[in-house]
Formats: sequence, structure tokens, C-alpha cells
Amino acid sequence: MPIVLISEFSPAALLAVRLWDPCRKEALRGHDWSFATVIKSLSTANYTIVATDWDYAYQYPSDCLAMWHVYYNTRDKKQDFREVYDSVNAAKVILSNTADAIGEFTFDLTTTTGYDANFVTVLSTLLASRMAKPLTGDDALATKMTQVYTALMSEAERMSSYENTPVTPPSSAFVDARS
Repeated sequence: MPIVLISEFSPAALLAVRLWDPCRKEALRGHDWSFATVIKSLSTANYTIVATDWDYAYQYPSDCLAMWHVYYNTRDKKQDFREVYDSVNAAKVILSNTADAIGEFTFDLTTTTGYDANFVTVLSTLLASRMAKPLTGDDALATKMTQVYTALMSEAERMSSYENTPVTPPSSAFVDARS
């Protein structure tokens, strides 16, 4: 039975509401989606670095679902970081040897109007894979939907990678000789 209104009290609607946020976050974390990528300066953290391999500690951004890169500037993306948990302050911390670090991460984007069409398909399929067993009792359907989700995620990652790849102009022997 289809969900007509998400506010209805059908088993499907109640399950969809319960699973929505965890599935949304999982799908966003699954890839560095260009529509949800944020690049911003990281804030230093009050953290005593016990591991001598790291010089700086940064606060993990509260709106970050997955940190992909930490670097000094956008031209030099030499990565040098590690995420750890600070048990004293009960917080996730980013350790790095980069001063004045910039983080590139997946933002916890809750506004669905900004979602890419491929992401919507991926998220919908992930949600369906998680709802299949509880609603139908069919393990095979849940497994099949998980396989479809995995295939769609792979295709969406491929398509998204084109958006994240800088275009380099073709080389010309004539132009190269003049350089």
C-alpha cells in the first residue's frame, strides 16, 4: 500500500519517518557529493595531543557527516589528518600537521530541494531496502533492494566524479613550445 501522506499513521509511513534520517545521513556519508560539499576553515580545539605525530587539533564541525580532506590551501591539497575521539571532552577531533587547516566535507544537508537527482534515487532505494523486510517479511526482497542500492550508489559516484574532476585544457605542441 503506497504512502499518501507522510503524516498518516500507516505502518509504512511510520517506518519511513523512523528510518528517514539515518538513511539520509548514511547515503550522504557514502560519497563526497558535490551538492553537499562544504569547504571551510577548521577551528582549533582545546585538546592535549598525546600522539606525537600530530601538531594541531581541530574541532570536528557539528554539521559534518564525513570529512574528506584537510589541507592548507585549495591549491596544495596535501592531506595530513586523522579523526579521533576525545574521551575527556566527549567530542570528535581532527588531528593534523597542517596549521590553519581547511576542511572539505559532506555537509548534513537536510533541505531536500538541493539534492541531486542521482542522490534522490540512491536515498529512495536505500530507504526501500531498509523498509522491505519489516513491511513484507521478505528477506529476498530486502537483499535485492540492497543490491540495487549498491549498484545505484556506484553509478551515482561515477557520475558525481565528473563534477569533481577539474578540466585541463588539451595540450598543444605549439603552445608548449612557447612556454
